[in-house]
Amino acid sequence: MGHIPNSTRTQKNLSSNQLVRAGKHLARTVDASTLPQTLISQWKTEDISPVKRRNYAAFEKTLCFSPLIKRLIDQSVDGATVRAEIGAQLQKGESTARSQDTRSIKVSIIEWIFGRGEVIYPALSRTADKCQRGFNHPRTGFLLCPADLDWDNLSVQNELKEGTLKSPQFPKFLYEDYRSTPNDPWKSLLRSELLVKGFKQVFTSPSSASDEIPTPPTRPSNARLNNMTAVTPAAIAYIATLIRFSLSSQTVFRRSGAITGTSHEAFYASLIKLLEDKKKIEIDHLLEWWDSRIFPAAYEMRTGRTKNTVLAAIKARRAIQSNKNETSEATDAACN
Repeated sequence: MGHIPNSTRTQKNLSSNQLVRAGKHLARTVDASTLPQTLISQWKTEDISPVKRRNYAAFEKTLCFSPLIKRLIDQSVDGATVRAEIGAQLQKGESTARSQDTRSIKVSIIEWIFGRGEVIYPALSRTADKCQRGFNHPRTGFLLCPADLDWDNLSVQNELKEGTLKSPQFPKFLYEDYRSTPNDPWKSLLRSELLVKGFKQVFTSPSSASDEIPTPPTRPSNARLNNMTAVTPAAIAYIATLIRFSLSSQTVFRRSGAITGTSHEAFYASLIKLLEDKKKIEIDHLLEWWDSRIFPAAYEMRTGRTKNTVLAAIKARRAIQSNKNETSEATDAACN
């Protein structure tokens, strides 16, 4: 076997690292349910079935934040082999992201649902076995309880613990203040502070998810690494799924892991479908709510809704001066 030049080896390692990073971002913000190999194989396919159209769109989004993928495919001699290698690296990134994020949220979530320094009774460990979480603990059980059920009802608690009570309803932790509005459940859905903390933990920094003053980051956040300045519907579904697992008593994340009869995979898919089926104006309002909390600076610049800033003061001053000029011109015209 011939000697591989160091420059070639370095370039290959660099490409692999970039693909792994792209795989992480793909899982977190675009599609966490479909294998990357499937997305690649169905890219530019002539099949126009709804599923393959969705996979095509997902891969196109991936190319936007990782143009390296298209470049590698276009420059390859053996397209099938290169696509397989790319798929393997993206899959590695996807698995790594899920492992890192579940471990991170699993530890921090105890502080989020109780508050730093609060006495937890019965006791719950941040790092040890999760067997006391889920429906075995009053706090995590309440948050996982389907929104249409009364957690204070002991028979409901017992059936949930035994796994005999199945419900297709979303859990309480997805709703603002953990309460759904019966006549308009969309009004508060996917607007809980627990979701916001989970999102910040993964995308901005663990310190930004804390109620204390954030400390300066020591390395670029996942959002900054990928030039992310806006929340995606898939990212909300991804975080919601990881929080659901972290609240549960399940020790290992498995797509098939079920709570109230619904697997994590089906839960994620149901959120994606809901967000795809909603009217655009409803999704826009939801994403505005999220962007204003996760990326406030980018949101204000994008929408022009700057407040209490030098730029806002300048704009306000200009608007006042413009109004004065228009009034003066109108008065002069009337006098003439």
